[in-house]
Amino acid sequence: QVLEKEKGNKKVIDVWASWCGPCINEITKGSDTAKKTASETNTSFIYFSTDPKKETWLKTIEKLKGQFAGNNNYLLLDAKNSRFQKFFHIEWIPYMIILGEDNKILYDDAPRPSSGEEFIKILKDK
Repeated sequence: QVLEKEKGNKKVIDVWASWCGPCINEITKGSDTAKKTASETNTSFIYFSTDPKKETWLKTIEKLKGQFAGNNNYLLLDAKNSRFQKFFHIEWIPYMIILGEDNKILYDDAPRPSSGEEFIKILKDK
């Protein structure tokens, strides 16, 4: 359902958590590049949090308001045992996945928006 909502767009899936310093750093540091890329390359950013507590996740989203490239924020319930996490073999965060317009995986464990031109080039070339 989440992917269907963004049909026709490339998708960057960002797996993160409020307790993960590198995740928060990536969201804030890569914010400008993510927003620029979203508008220039027909790309939707989808954020999945592995937070164990919904309240903490919601507080962090509010604190980071304006830093996300879009409003697609979701909480993975029972993240460690979720089919999502198992399907992508996610063992660490932050973790980026890039999907094509057809939802096929283009990059698993992709470069992050904070890498700047490297990240933008990947989305422009696909």
